[in-house]
Amino acid sequence: MVQRNASPLSDALMGVRQRLASSVVLANVVFGQSSLGCRGNGLCRVDLVTSQHSSSNHYEASQESVCQRVMVSFCYDHTGLKMIIPKKQLSSQTIEQHFSKPFFKVAETFYFSAEMMEKLGLLDVMIPVGQYEMTEEKYFLVVYLKK
Repeated sequence: MVQRNASPLSDALMGVRQRLASSVVLANVVFGQSSLGCRGNGLCRVDLVTSQHSSSNHYEASQESVCQRVMVSFCYDHTGLKMIIPKKQLSSQTIEQHFSKPFFKVAETFYFSAEMMEKLGLLDVMIPVGQYEMTEEKYFLVVYLKK
């Protein structure tokens, strides 16, 4: 078997390809802490969207429930893992509770499912307790979860 030595140029091109590659996954998110029945701050539940039908109205906020489900995009690329949230899906109560400060607070460590990690192309995704940078775009909020 002949083994080829990679040139510095091919190594650099491979690095650029890897940095530009990204994964985008749609998921329904409930904000809060799992241990508090989805009250509090952070990520309580993340359910992978597996078809267009999963995005229908049964995931919208109900007046009887404190747990608003919101469809978001998780994007992993060379800048890290981001959660992209359409502002129009957020109730005023959810905005006040989770997005009224210049950061997104995670009060309880959150672990993504194996299926979610596979879809994102990651080996391990744990979101530790902390305050995460957040930016506001015209139609979206972007939370920077992991570098």
